[in-house]
Amino acid sequence: MKTATATIALALLMCCSAFAQNSACDYWTHGAQYSNESSALLTRLLADYQHAQNWESVDADHPDAVKVRGKIAREELELKSKTAEEQAHDKEYAGDPETLHEMIVKARATCPDIMDTWKETAKEFDSLVDELVKQRQRYHALGY
Repeated sequence: MKTATATIALALLMCCSAFAQNSACDYWTHGAQYSNESSALLTRLLADYQHAQNWESVDADHPDAVKVRGKIAREELELKSKTAEEQAHDKEYAGDPETLHEMIVKARATCPDIMDTWKETAKEFDSLVDELVKQRQRYHALGY
């Protein structure tokens, strides 16, 4: 997974297409919304990784343990799909630092409250990603 800086940079790029047609404030609102939606998925996946690890120590063949592993497989696919959609959405802006700089300047001037919300959301998202990486590695080390 990505480092803290790379995750924040990716989150910045994730909503560039929205800015092309909307205001700077809409750009940051879209970024915060994406982070919130993704955070919900990451939180569920994190809980399921932990749940599966607990079942592994009790009874890996228990029907509930099997059910959790199936849920994890579906959530991992959903996460991959969501990430791929956002990356495709942002390709056109990935090489345009001037546009990104303009968005930051406009947002600071017109909607600092929205930008502050986005920054806070990005920090929480980054922490969640770091924890998810650890739990994912532990889960897959069990052979799943």
